[in-house]
Amino acid sequence: MRYNGEYYEGRHEPIITKKLFDDVQEVMKQKSKPQKPDKMKFFLYRGLFRCGECSYAITADRKIKKSGKQYTYYYCTKKNPNHKCSQNVFTREEKILSQINEVLQKVSLSNDWADWMIKKLEREKEEKVQSSRFFAQKIESEIKEIDEKLEKLMTAYLENALSLE
Repeated sequence: MRYNGEYYEGRHEPIITKKLFDDVQEVMKQKSKPQKPDKMKFFLYRGLFRCGECSYAITADRKIKKSGKQYTYYYCTKKNPNHKCSQNVFTREEKILSQINEVLQKVSLSNDWADWMIKKLEREKEEKVQSSRFFAQKIESEIKEIDEKLEKLMTAYLENALSLE
């Protein structure tokens, strides 16, 4: 027990045993720790989709068929207390992947266009490199000219041909 900044041994009878107190503290410490990501199962599309009906999260689960093959299914969590979601549909991950690929194919570039753009970017990059080299050479020559002028002024001053004024 602490009193006026000093510790004293308590003389009261404890309500619970020291062992029970320590056990409870250990359990509370474990519960207060957030789950580490490595303890959670990995699902490719976890957290990316919401239910079209109730707007709540779509979650995933893994099922193993009798053949031993694993399938991942996505479905609505139905956790909206203000709306009774009627979605009882489970969608397999392969179906979601094929639908995403279909959409991406509609907006993706053909290989010819991609090659043309890459070549154009490489030409622009080369032009910028040449422009930078020209600029650097110009600045270097200007610095050289200024250094030569300073050298002439310094020589004239040291030979007393030039005064500070």
